[in-house]
Amino acid sequence: MEIRRLERTQIAQAFPMVRELLRDLTPEAWQAFAAKVMDDSDARAGRTGVIVAESEDGHFRGLFVFRVEDDLDQGTTLVVQHFITPGLGRRTVAEALYSEIREITQRLACDAIRVEVPPETSWELSFFQGQGHRVVNWLLSHSATPSLG
Repeated sequence: MEIRRLERTQIAQAFPMVRELLRDLTPEAWQAFAAKVMDDSDARAGRTGVIVAESEDGHFRGLFVFRVEDDLDQGTTLVVQHFITPGLGRRTVAEALYSEIREITQRLACDAIRVEVPPETSWELSFFQGQGHRVVNWLLSHSATPSLG
């Protein structure tokens, strides 16, 4: 299994996996999001990106999106979102992706790692707790777009 950055030409190939986590996501929204992450000046500096786990036969087995933020409490922080490891062998894929998270953290001299895990993904929560992560805050969100109806 190879762990590497997603290439711009492979954004569409990653969509079915991302849709496993974000059921209402459209291909266009994913394309725009991933392209923005990849084209950002922080991406050129290696401070944002999409990382994929690819099997020897060319299939994506997992991915995550990352960015670096300055955090008042924890200092320079690697923020990991959309950590996706569907299907069989997910522990092996998760461990390989987490190894990459640690490498990025070291390379960018981050002081902390923050992983944003949706509440319905209990497997990922227990995986990250097994890696030494702890729940420190609640993340509250509210759509700024008016709802219809």
